[in-house]
Amino acid sequence: MWPIILCSIGAAAIILERFWTLQEKRVVPPELTPKVRQLIEANQINDKVIAALEQGKASGFSLPTAQEFFNVVRTHTMEGMFADPLYGGNRDFSGWRLVGFPGAQGNFTPVDLQNKQIFTRAPMTGLQAQAGLQAQVKTSGRTE
Repeated sequence: MWPIILCSIGAAAIILERFWTLQEKRVVPPELTPKVRQLIEANQINDKVIAALEQGKASGFSLPTAQEFFNVVRTHTMEGMFADPLYGGNRDFSGWRLVGFPGAQGNFTPVDLQNKQIFTRAPMTGLQAQAGLQAQVKTSGRTE
């Protein structure tokens, strides 16, 4: 019984520490959000700004650093672009089509495996249809 109580107290302490440490005002500098909005509205987000973020040379960052921020945004962008559409990104398989990935296939025929040409069969749309059905159920409130 005591080990469970001690583990519960430890878990609660970790949760409270995370809430305290990861407060928005501690993680995101207060001037950062208005500055980014201003840059977006003035259409000043360009290759120089992105390169400065990537190299860690952008000002106004402390925790996370500019480079860490860039890496997180880049990772999330890649996940959204190339993930299975079932999870909400990669609409209409656009990311898969961009890189020539055939997507989910029920099977590959021996001819497919021996062929040296680019694979041109469209991704199976079952996952896309299933993702659309799930979205409809969520918005309509039905539980089928």
